[in-house]
Parts: sequence; structure tokens; C-alpha cells
Amino acid sequence: MEKYLIKKSANANTTTQPQGAITSNNSSGSSNASRPAGKHNSAVPELVDLNKLPRDPAKRKRMADYHPNQRDEIRRKYLIWGPNQPRKLEFPYREIGKKKKKRRFNPDWYDDYAYWLEYSEKEHKAYCLCCYLFRDNIKDNHHGHDAFVVEGFNCWNKTERFVTHVGDRNSFHNRAL
Repeated sequence: MEKYLIKKSANANTTTQPQGAITSNNSSGSSNASRPAGKHNSAVPELVDLNKLPRDPAKRKRMADYHPNQRDEIRRKYLIWGPNQPRKLEFPYREIGKKKKKRRFNPDWYDDYAYWLEYSEKEHKAYCLCCYLFRDNIKDNHHGHDAFVVEGFNCWNKTERFVTHVGDRNSFHNRAL
């Protein structure tokens, strides 16, 4: 341990440095001994204007990509806004299956899943607000939990997936709450 410390001798003007100690040629007097040379703290994201957060779920960054000191404020802002639920939008049809049946998002689903279901006008897919806000707090390797957060859901013929997404009390969705 002593080889990493800079010892001060009895004479205040001289210091003895152990062999292999990190030194700084910084004339300002501040020491960067704990920081590797050539690296700076650019990994921390910049603060964002809360009034410019995107409402559309497909346009959002992951919560982990925001500045750590601002994540709770961002979550609070999205919770105040509530899920993005455009009701007067003309939802486009999508051909599904071998028979090419036309299906589309049904705005009545907002009533069934009012507190979490969101719709992206950009991607024309459904998302989960709760899982978006709190997914990074959960360590889970369960398959399919990204469908309502990252990729979006657009299998309009499989509406039972909404119920499956919510699941039981130990589901990814309920643990995010």
C-alpha cells in the first residue's frame, strides 16, 4: 500500500515519491492521480430540458442513457403526463398471417389498460410506460420483456399478449411497478 502513497518528509517543501507512484505535471496544483491519463469523464450524459422530452415512446432514449441525477425527475415528468394515448388517430391496418387479414390497433384497449398502454405514432406500435420508466431497476433475463419497451408490439391479432405482459404478481411488468 505504501508504494502508492506520496510521503511528506519533515521538510514541508520536499516530498518523496515511492517507486511506481503516479505523478501529475499539472501546474494548477490539482492532482489527477486517481484518473488514468488521457481519459476524462465523458461517460456521464448531459442534463436535458424536461419540457423537451419526447412524448412518442419510439423516440425516447433508454432511461439508463439519461444523467443519473436527473432520472427521477424524468420519471416524474412522464408519470405526470401519463401514457401517450392518441385517440383520434387513424390507426393504420397491417396484414397479418398467411391469409393476410387486416388488423389494426384498437383505441378501446386504452380503456382496458389505461395506466400503462402507449401508442407510437412514429412506429405504429404499442409500448408500456411503466416498464419503460422502471425496467433498468430490474435484473431479469426473461424473454419477451423488451417487446413493450424497446421493440414495440404490433401483433394486433394477439390481444391476449396484453394480459400476458401484465402477468402475475412476479411478472417483469409488476416488478417494474
